[in-house]
Amino acid sequence: MSLTAWSTDPHMQRILTHPDDDTAAWRSDLERFLAGDSGLTRRSAGEAAIMAVQRLMIFLGYSTASSGAFLVDGDFGRGTNRGVAQFQFEHGLTRKITREILCYPARWNTASRLITSIPDTTLTVATLERMAATALQRIETRQAMSGDPDDAIFHLNALHKRRFLDCRGILARYGGHAVSACAALEVEEGITIRPEWVLAIIRQETAGVIRPRFEQQYLSRLNQRNPAADLQELRLRSMSLGLGQIMGENHRAVGAPSAAALFTAPVAEQVAFIARFLRPRRDAVGKTKPAEADFHRVSRFYNGPAYETHRYHEKLARWFREFRLLIDTEGFPEAMDTTPAAPGGLVRYSRANRPPDLPWFRKKTPVQLLFVSEPFEIETQEGVMRIGPDTVDDWDGGYYIAFPDDGSKPYGIAPGYVHAHYEALD
Repeated sequence: MSLTAWSTDPHMQRILTHPDDDTAAWRSDLERFLAGDSGLTRRSAGEAAIMAVQRLMIFLGYSTASSGAFLVDGDFGRGTNRGVAQFQFEHGLTRKITREILCYPARWNTASRLITSIPDTTLTVATLERMAATALQRIETRQAMSGDPDDAIFHLNALHKRRFLDCRGILARYGGHAVSACAALEVEEGITIRPEWVLAIIRQETAGVIRPRFEQQYLSRLNQRNPAADLQELRLRSMSLGLGQIMGENHRAVGAPSAAALFTAPVAEQVAFIARFLRPRRDAVGKTKPAEADFHRVSRFYNGPAYETHRYHEKLARWFREFRLLIDTEGFPEAMDTTPAAPGGLVRYSRANRPPDLPWFRKKTPVQLLFVSEPFEIETQEGVMRIGPDTVDDWDGGYYIAFPDDGSKPYGIAPGYVHAHYEALD
């Protein structure tokens, strides 16, 4: 996509521009950016142009602050420079920036200071065009932050203006998802987790607005251990992601196939990730009237050994009690339909998203089988797969989805194979 088309494409308009900033002054400053001025460096680009770049980078999952935060401040500082350099390297747009430079040796207390080892980079036309093309591809395939483009723009705009949600707003926006996630966990694994705990974590970690954070020291360490691994996946594994700020490195603990899946997961699934992550503290998070010791245990688990220094347990207790009060007086929102929308209107099935009362069949592991006669998507162990007449040779009027009894991810099976190998259980 050419840069001149950016100003007219409606998707790019929403990414580049906050509705409050769509003024003549903003557009005047943005003209150099849209014109592809090859001299735009971190010292010469205008504030509005850099805000547009930062919004685009955040949409694509790149940190813009040297601390690792995702900020829209109009400052092409060292953090934004690092994000641009990471994008250029990951997309083969630079020879000056190497993997070793991006993964410079760092610890948590030296990462910001040593970031100067990454040289200044330039916002070339090729870089801007690739960013635009990547963003549009993410929209088309629903691989943007939180999957749905509208949700991604909501979080981007809220992050830009630092407009976060209070407990009432979080309950209204995410309460139904929390109810659904906890109910699914009860059915699938027999684990009771109270939705109030999930909502309290959201309030404490993000205030209901997704704001990932990149940890340079994690990337440096992961790269040292996995020098041949895909750097983009390592970068995402080095970030805290989603409504619950779960580290990408912990993706397996919540049932995600990769760190990238944490970033692109629909909001309903992100709420479910928090519930799944809390499973090791089921003795505490199953309580509606937890003791002070329960808040300490959960806080240490979620925030680390230094939780008391941050007064994390006190804040978590405050939010839990506020949600408890809201729920006692106003009731819980109804459970939400958590089946995510998929490209082209396809239904996406997952372990947690299946119709009720499916029949059971016997093979090595008992499974529930669902026959689907329209194209669909399923979240398998290998990632999201699209299945339809155009993707398989043996569609035969439809396809089966198997949901294993052992809790593993579902998979698709051709009808002929089902008829030959599966036996219905009475």
